[in-house]
Amino acid sequence: MIADTSNAMIEDYELIRDEDFKNSGYVTPEGFPNTKDQYDSSLRRTVFVLGDVRPFLEESLQEMGFADLDIVDHLEGLAREMFERFQPEELNLRLDLVFSNKCKKFHVDSIYVRSITTIIGPGTELQFVNEPDQVYRVDAGDTLLLKGKLYPDWKKTVNHRSPAILGSGLGRLVFVMDF
Repeated sequence: MIADTSNAMIEDYELIRDEDFKNSGYVTPEGFPNTKDQYDSSLRRTVFVLGDVRPFLEESLQEMGFADLDIVDHLEGLAREMFERFQPEELNLRLDLVFSNKCKKFHVDSIYVRSITTIIGPGTELQFVNEPDQVYRVDAGDTLLLKGKLYPDWKKTVNHRSPAILGSGLGRLVFVMDF
């Protein structure tokens, strides 16, 4: 078992709203670096302790062209919550700068738990199995916590995907954590 989830049960999904973060101004497209070529970039690291999260975030944001690193404290706090709540032996981190239709099909991931925070741009979309014609979108700044197929009592009730943005001129900056 990768993590002890016995004391950290979640529903099939949780939406963690963060009005302070959304009101910080960081979630606006003006926070984007100059990305005239608009190529997707995905940087990943597996960490074993919280102290390794900040260096990954700072290095990744700078490599992607972001000069404003104010967001690092907030994202490190999200990682702290994942470590405290689920106590995983390791946490997979990913920072995505996306301009394409990445993950365009509704799906469930083969992991225990995934946390998705859209920092800038259109948020992740959800579709409930019992409402196949309805699509919901999470706001930028909010964090979506999803059970994966490896979660002990997982049942297929909700699927997620990235919004279709190719050709729209929009981009997304997304922080993903899972184990």
